[in-house]
Amino acid sequence: MPLKIVKGPPNSGRTEVIRHRYLELLPKSPILVVPGVDDIFGWERRLTEETGALVGGQILHFKDLYDEVLELDKDRRPATATELQRIQLMREAITTEWKEVAARLPDQPGLVDSVLQLIDDFRAENVDPETLASRIELAELRHLDRLTAVYRRYIELLVVEEQLTDGPAEAQRAVERVVEVWGSRPVLIAGFDELTRQQLEMVRRLAFAVGVEVTVAVTHEPDNPALALTDQLVADLINLGPEDGVSVKVTRREDETPPHDDLLLEIEKRFMRPRREGDRPLGAGAALTVMKSTGQRNEAEAIAAEVAKLIAADVPADRIAIAVEAPAQNGRIIRDTLERFRIPVTLEAETRVGSTVTGRTLLHLLAAAGPADSASDLLAFLRSPVGPDRDLVDLLEREMRINGIDSAAAAVELLTGTLEGAPPPLWPEVTSALKVREPIFELVAAGASLISLAILAGDESAVPSASTIVETQAGSAIARACREVGAFRGSESGTAGIVGALESDAVKVWAVPASGTVRIASPYSLRAKRMDYLFCASLQESGLSDTDRAGPFLSVKDRSALLMSAHRDPEVQQRYLFYSTITVPTRRLWLSCRNSDETGKAEHPSPLIGAVEELFAKDENDVPIVNRGGRNGSEITFHPADAPSLDELARSLASIEADRASALVRSDLEAHLADSLISRLETAELVERRTRRLGSLTLEPILAALGEAAVFGATEIEAYAGCPYRWFIERQLSPQPFEPDPDYLTMGTLLHETLEDLYLAHPGEIPRPESLEAWLDEVPAAVDRHARSHRIGLGGDSVSHAALRSRATQLISAHLRRESSWQDPRHLPGELEAKIGTRDSEIPAVDMGSWSLKGKIDRIDFSPVTSTAVPREAVVVDYKSGNLDKSSQKKARKERKFQVQLYLHAVRTIWGATPVAGIYVPLRAGSDPSRGAYAADVFEEMKDRGVSKEDKLEDLDEFISQGLSMADEAVIGLMKGILEHDPSTCPDHFDHPAVPDRPGSAEDEPVGAGAR
Repeated sequence: MPLKIVKGPPNSGRTEVIRHRYLELLPKSPILVVPGVDDIFGWERRLTEETGALVGGQILHFKDLYDEVLELDKDRRPATATELQRIQLMREAITTEWKEVAARLPDQPGLVDSVLQLIDDFRAENVDPETLASRIELAELRHLDRLTAVYRRYIELLVVEEQLTDGPAEAQRAVERVVEVWGSRPVLIAGFDELTRQQLEMVRRLAFAVGVEVTVAVTHEPDNPALALTDQLVADLINLGPEDGVSVKVTRREDETPPHDDLLLEIEKRFMRPRREGDRPLGAGAALTVMKSTGQRNEAEAIAAEVAKLIAADVPADRIAIAVEAPAQNGRIIRDTLERFRIPVTLEAETRVGSTVTGRTLLHLLAAAGPADSASDLLAFLRSPVGPDRDLVDLLEREMRINGIDSAAAAVELLTGTLEGAPPPLWPEVTSALKVREPIFELVAAGASLISLAILAGDESAVPSASTIVETQAGSAIARACREVGAFRGSESGTAGIVGALESDAVKVWAVPASGTVRIASPYSLRAKRMDYLFCASLQESGLSDTDRAGPFLSVKDRSALLMSAHRDPEVQQRYLFYSTITVPTRRLWLSCRNSDETGKAEHPSPLIGAVEELFAKDENDVPIVNRGGRNGSEITFHPADAPSLDELARSLASIEADRASALVRSDLEAHLADSLISRLETAELVERRTRRLGSLTLEPILAALGEAAVFGATEIEAYAGCPYRWFIERQLSPQPFEPDPDYLTMGTLLHETLEDLYLAHPGEIPRPESLEAWLDEVPAAVDRHARSHRIGLGGDSVSHAALRSRATQLISAHLRRESSWQDPRHLPGELEAKIGTRDSEIPAVDMGSWSLKGKIDRIDFSPVTSTAVPREAVVVDYKSGNLDKSSQKKARKERKFQVQLYLHAVRTIWGATPVAGIYVPLRAGSDPSRGAYAADVFEEMKDRGVSKEDKLEDLDEFISQGLSMADEAVIGLMKGILEHDPSTCPDHFDHPAVPDRPGSAEDEPVGAGAR
């Protein structure tokens, strides 16, 4: 019979049937058609495993089969358009015929690929523009009329104007001509899960019009829910010809004895099947391991550790495979981790050049040099393999952020001017060419080669890594694409054409499976193959998909109305690929998933893992009993027994006691490796001890100067008391800020300066009910004036700056309204932003005995001056825009907060006043109470001011004395920390509370206290 169908479940001998039949037909030069490049290599190995070589047959794709037909056709054939040419022509067709989509192309360049793919889909369904137009009219889908116009215009541009053909047209012509030109060569087809109508038509014509033998092998098993995907393909094949012209051979598992582990065979037989009577739950075995990890990197390291164990056990690397969906995106981190552990690996994937380092570097360059003038893209380009020294780029970014530079051109001026750096590579040539509108295609092509060569030069391994090989291929592909785009009709001199090419799916590189390496490939590539060991990675639950859509332009209903074949159900396809993949390994299978991402956000394993686990016996908690593995977020290093490389072993041994590390090394490794590791650990420990802390100051003049100038601010002492280590980093090492103060800090400064301005305009006063409106009228102008100062920098036109100015106006107005409600206040503002002992202060620091106090008090309210010798009373006011929960006097004692006590002491010493209250006043829109501490005899006034009654003290002087003692105690440790450069030198009995949420700031700096 001309059409033979060989169908059966995995591991039932279908492959052997095809292999034997191919060898039998070898004298007739048979053709074997397979889906992918890796299938060609696999079948070549399979067919030559006994003889080493064969002569007479071919293994190819459907596209190559079409080429074979057309080679036999003696008619003249026009040149075939490249994919970039097709994209260019489709973009032109959309621009002229579909204005709505054309307007979206600058922001969504991928729409060109989507439209082209849809048109190709029509052509594969044998639907030409006229047929499409009639079906649209019949189905009353008027919104698709523009699609017909684009289709028709594309064909016109391709055939009439450019006099070209393309792949879909070649395929259609091959189908039309095969009956006339094909000879007697038999055709075998294997590895397909579905065939397009065009491919089915080719099979039909070969089998029933030409009359050659066509044999198709399909993975299929009736009533197997995991193989439901191929039901339609088997039905389509059977319906191609008359009943007596089609034969079906069914293979069964018992037809051959596969080399698979018994547990893996049982999983394959039972997967998603109802439990049969007499079936007992499976018992855990080494053949299956379920791995759950935290985050992609931990998952990759867990897989790499298992692979390293196999390699160490002399398992050939090419007998290990890792299946992962979308390997071009999801397989890179696994590839890089294996390479880091010195494991040979190949990532089998078509990689878009736009996602490679070379491609991204060029895209960043073009975005920076082009109309976008993007400073962020310039920084990304400078951090590429061809960029300058990283420290210089860091310095440039810091200066850009501080000075608000967002233009790439201005950033380059800063780099080459103030920072005295060299112009970025390629920058002068590209920008100069764009300025005079000269073509840059050759420049970008040369740049691609330069970048890929820099990556190659930076690879220090003896043999270039897999990722380096991909980058060199990408450099060559980009160079070819640039020259091709430059040759297009009407090609522009700007960046748009090149960027469109690099971001499209047309320019790709393919990593060919390398011998002697671990393979990372898609489940589709690995199905129906045999490997000894297989890892199924990233088995996560699929996100929600719109089952009503069949692409961005057609719904499922539209597709059906146009009489097109239905798309495969994603769940059915996923189930089929999973099942096909787990039948691949012969010895061991790992199912790997993530239970959360790196941040701890939950991720959900695929329910298909649960379907496998349900086959096993369960423990008393109803949890399936299977081998388990993986890595969680708390595992910083590997256990020494699991370390996949010497570097990782050194890290893991360094984390345990030295004597235990020595014993482990000597017992598990060869002598020379053990000695090397112990030497590394001893050297590392010596370096760590030597660099654990900076050397103490020893020069007497410096020590004497520091002793004489022991002047500290209240917030600095509090910072040390709160966390000596944080104080050491912020106050001693004093790292320079990388960018301007965050908005919440500058917001505090804005509130302080505006309030100072308002009170200075009304000396000794606060708003009263009759004057409140006048005060409120002054607020917006004062806020705006201070916001636009250079130091605050909140005067921009951005939405965020406008919102912050509006918020400041609201907070200050709310504060003034609260003050206006006080009944006959006794204490009124006398000192504003009072600076003590700072650089620009006329008031000297307060002598505290062995040290001196400096600082800045937001506001001091005094009682009226009297004719008697009785001192005036004083209330210290500190504004806060943050949370005041920790500002009560009780918590101040408990958590060693003493800033208000120091300021109350300073008021008594400098102004000779009697302190009666130190309060933190919230600058907030709500009715939160003020907190602090106050004497009992001012209770009524503090109550009127909104101070919590919990902060009333019978003895305020005792509260101040306790604060001074805590400060003295902290200064002892602080002085030692300064002299010895060690944050851990405070007294042993000194308690360290938790680190505060926000850092303090030095008193002589104009930073908003509300943010402290």
